[in-house]
Amino acid sequence: MSKINKKTIIKQLLFSTTNENIDKVFDENDIKDYGKRISLLRECMKATEISYYPSKRETSLKDEYDYEKAIFVEGSWRFA
Repeated sequence: MSKINKKTIIKQLLFSTTNENIDKVFDENDIKDYGKRISLLRECMKATEISYYPSKRETSLKDEYDYEKAIFVEGSWRFA
């Protein structure tokens, strides 16, 4: 992913307020890998790590992505 494309994706994510919007941004930019999606969401939220419950050993990457999306949509990170 080029630096320009990454900036565009992050900008698009900043305007996303629903799970559907977030998935659409990634789908339109052909980003299928959940690890990359998580990384971009974290970068957008300026977060390096999110705590998971139950432990990370018991969650799939898809579960982590869904959790990250829920945090992103909830939006309190925007006010930090």
